[in-house]
Amino acid sequence: MRALLGDKEYVLPYQVLAYTNFLTHNREAAKDYFLKLADFDTKNASLYKFLIGICYYRNGDNEQSLLYLAQVTDPALQTDVYRYMFLSYIQDEDATNMTRIRQNLLGASSLQPSDFALFFDQMFYIPFRTAKPFALYFDNPQLADLSIGKCSALFTRSQADVCSYGEVGLQLAKQNLS
Repeated sequence: MRALLGDKEYVLPYQVLAYTNFLTHNREAAKDYFLKLADFDTKNASLYKFLIGICYYRNGDNEQSLLYLAQVTDPALQTDVYRYMFLSYIQDEDATNMTRIRQNLLGASSLQPSDFALFFDQMFYIPFRTAKPFALYFDNPQLADLSIGKCSALFTRSQADVCSYGEVGLQLAKQNLS
């Protein structure tokens, strides 16, 4: 195995070790292998940087997570990049960047109901439950309208319940304005 790990042209052992550690939640070891892979398997560097960003996020290092996620250039990964960036900004309580990433995410393809539920939680329900101001809504009410509109356009039947969740949250926020 050492001979194989010494050959930079042979990436399979690093990939096996990186993914095994990643899947077994040994994020620190996985990150180290992905860092090595990103250096010498440049055709897949974007994927490795994405996975490095996830490792940092899972280990609670949002600054490093955001640094690596911002370097991902593969369009196929962009929606997931936005999701992890959004989660990092939530953890950092960075409303400005949370709003910016949310706007980017609204333009992404393959949105899921959970993308909307998380946003509606941040914008409406967390402030309601904690009796704090609806700062995200007050700072950018049009983002709430855009999110509810996009949600309603994308989802039907039981998936549309998340849109109703957002609409009720919007009413809560509006009531707190008066």
